[in-house]
Amino acid sequence: MLDELLLHQGPRSLLFLADDDHLDSIVDAVASQHEIRVFAGASNTTGLVEHIENLLYPRVQHRHRLRDVFLEVHLPDGHASMLPIADVSNRGCAVYLRSDQTYYVPCVPGAVLSSSRIVSRGTVIMDQIDATVRYVDAVERHSELHDARLGLEFVKRTPLPDAETQPEERISDPVQVFALIKEGLKKKRRSGVLEVLDSQRQATVMCSHLNFDARHVRLASMDEIECEQGDVVRVSFELGGARYAFVSSVMAAIPSEPVPELLIRLPRGLVRTRQRAHHRLKPVAGQVTVTASSPFGTGEVESDALDLTSSGVSFRIDGTRDLFPIGTLIDPLTLGFASGDSFPLVGRVRSLTELPDGSWKCGVELKDVSPQTAITLADRIVDATRPKVMDGIGTRFDDLWALMKDSGFIYPEKRRLLDKESVHRTFDVLLGETNPVMKTLVSRQDGELLGHLSAMRAYSKTWEIQHLATKTTGNAMVLGRHLYMAIVEYLDQRDDSIWIRSLFQPSNRWANRIFGRYERRFTDPGRKEAFIYDYVAVDNRGCGAPEEDLGIDIRPMRGADLRTVEQLFLTTGRAISLQALDLNPHELSLASVDRVYKSLSLERRREAIVAEAQGRIRGFAFLEFSSAGLNLSEVTNSFSPYVLDPRDHDAIQALGYAARKRYSELGHHFTIGLVEPNTTPALEMIGYSQLRRYLCITAHRDLYRRLHDYLAGRFR
Repeated sequence: MLDELLLHQGPRSLLFLADDDHLDSIVDAVASQHEIRVFAGASNTTGLVEHIENLLYPRVQHRHRLRDVFLEVHLPDGHASMLPIADVSNRGCAVYLRSDQTYYVPCVPGAVLSSSRIVSRGTVIMDQIDATVRYVDAVERHSELHDARLGLEFVKRTPLPDAETQPEERISDPVQVFALIKEGLKKKRRSGVLEVLDSQRQATVMCSHLNFDARHVRLASMDEIECEQGDVVRVSFELGGARYAFVSSVMAAIPSEPVPELLIRLPRGLVRTRQRAHHRLKPVAGQVTVTASSPFGTGEVESDALDLTSSGVSFRIDGTRDLFPIGTLIDPLTLGFASGDSFPLVGRVRSLTELPDGSWKCGVELKDVSPQTAITLADRIVDATRPKVMDGIGTRFDDLWALMKDSGFIYPEKRRLLDKESVHRTFDVLLGETNPVMKTLVSRQDGELLGHLSAMRAYSKTWEIQHLATKTTGNAMVLGRHLYMAIVEYLDQRDDSIWIRSLFQPSNRWANRIFGRYERRFTDPGRKEAFIYDYVAVDNRGCGAPEEDLGIDIRPMRGADLRTVEQLFLTTGRAISLQALDLNPHELSLASVDRVYKSLSLERRREAIVAEAQGRIRGFAFLEFSSAGLNLSEVTNSFSPYVLDPRDHDAIQALGYAARKRYSELGHHFTIGLVEPNTTPALEMIGYSQLRRYLCITAHRDLYRRLHDYLAGRFR
C-alpha cells in the first residue's frame, strides 16, 4: 500500500493498524515524510473509534468563541476577504462564509489559505500563518440562508533561510548516524525527547548503550512513560545548535533501576531539521519570569521561562484556557529577571508543543529588539543561566591586576611590554558600564575575586576570547570551565559574533587539554582553521639592529593588492582568515569597528603595507593599533607579516624594519609581531626576540557550540 501511495502520489496521511510484521515499513514511511497515524494494541472497537474521533476533532474542548474577530484571507486574484470567525483554538479556527463566497474562497479539504492573518477591531493580532482547510459544513445561522462553516488548521509559515540558517538535510551514512546519536544523547551529559507517535506521551531520554552490530539503541527514560513493543517513536535532540530527529520502533521495554529503559532499533537515517541562530539556554528556576497577555482576551499568563535566547523565549501555558495560536502577536511580552531588570518586548508565537503533564510549551520569537537592548539582554541571560559567574562591570582594576599577577597570567616578560597606567585607563572605560566591544565575566566567593575571562570584539564579525585567570588554589579547572561556557553562551546571543578566535600557548596544560582536544576532535576546514604563530618583540628605544638598505620599497597597500593577499591566503589554507579578519576593501582599515571604539573614546584600527621590488610584490604586513590593554599580550598592537616566498628573508626583514619605524613614530616603546615560525629567524637577525609561541584557533560559532557541549559533558 505504501508503494502504491508513492507511485500514484496519493495523500500523505493515513491510519495504520500496526503489528510487528509491518513496523519496518511504517518506520520507512515516516522517514519518507508520510504522516502515519499509528494505533497498536486495540482491545476493542470502541477504543479505535475514540482514537479516530480525537484525530478528526482535536479542538472540541479547546475552542473559544469570540466577537468582532475576522480572518483576513488573501485570494489568488490579489484581493482580500474578511471572514467572521466562529471560534478559535490554539490549533485552528472555524469561519463562516456566505453562499456566494464559496466560489472564490478555496473550500476543498487540504486547500491552503496562504498569508492569512487575524484582525480584531482593526488591529492585527495574528499574522504570518497559512491555514489549511480541514472540513466544510453547511449550517443554518439565524434566519439567513445556509452558509458554509469552514474548519481551518493553523500552519506556521517557514521563513526563507538566511546566512545563519542551515537548510534541512538528511544524514544516511550509518557511521555518522551512530556517532551523532552517541554524542547527542550521551548519558549523564545530554538528553533528548522521545515521543510516541500519535499520542501525547513524551519523555526525556539519554542513551545508556549503543550496539552498532546489533543495530539497536538502549535509552534510559528520565520520566514515567507507557511504552510497549511495537510502538513507533520519534526521538529528537540538539547538538551544536542544530536539531536532529529520527523515527524508530520499540523492540522492548525494560524495567530497570533507577530509571526504566527502552530498547529501540538504530535508525537508518537522521534529519537535521534546523539550525538555530542562537543556542537555547535554560535559566535557573525562578531567575526569569515571562508575563504575556493574549490579544484574544483570554487573560494574562505569568510563568517561568523554560528556555531563553536573545531572539526568543518559551514558557508554559494552559492549552485549554490560554489562547496563543502560532502567529499570535504579543505586545507587550515582559521578561523579568531576578536581578530586578525588566524588558518590555514584542513577540510572535512560533511554536506550540504539548508537554507530558498536559500543559503546553509556547515558543515566542522576539521582534524589533534594539541593538543596545540585545546586548543588555545577552548579559542578563548569562547571569540567569550561570549563577557561579557574574558580569564583571564594576570590578576594580587593582583587584583584577592582582588576580592576573597571582595566577601567573601576567609574567615578568609580559609586564615589561605593558604600560600599566594606560592599561588602567582602558579598563576604567571597559569596566565602567556595559559596552558593545568587551564582555567581562568574573567569579567571586565571599567578595574575593577568584576568576576572570573576557571576550573582545576584534573585527566586525569576530570576537576573541582572552584573559582567563583563576586563583591557583581550589578547583581552577572547574572554574575555568564555568567561565568558558558562560562566555560562549554570551557570544552565541550576539549577531556580530560569527567567528570566534582563541590564542593560547600549547605548553599551557589547561588550555591544551581543552582546546587541543577540541581542535583535534572537530575538524571542519570550511568552518575552522588553526595556525601556530611566534610572538616576537623588539625594543624601539635603540636596542634593535640599524635599518639596512635591502633594495625593497615599502608602500601602503592599495585595493588591487588584495588580490595577492587573497591568493596567498587561499593557497596556504587561510580562507577563513579572509572573512574573520576583515581582509576586504571595505573593512581593511577596520573603519566600522573603530567607530564603535571611538564612541567609547578608545581606538581600534589597522594599516596595511606592501614590500615591493622592481614592480613585483614580495610580501605584505598588517599593522594593528589599539588602546593599551584591549589584549594584555598587546596582540591588538602587533604586526603580522607574510611573504610570497618563505625563503625571502630580505622581504620579511624589510617589513620588520617598516613596522618598527611605524610603531616608534606613534610612541610605542615596543614593536610586537605575531609571525609565522618560518619567518622568525629572519626577524631575529634584525633584533627581534621570540618570547612565546601561540596556537590560534579561528572557528565559526557553530563549532564553538560544539565546544560548549563538549565542556558541558567533559566536566559534568
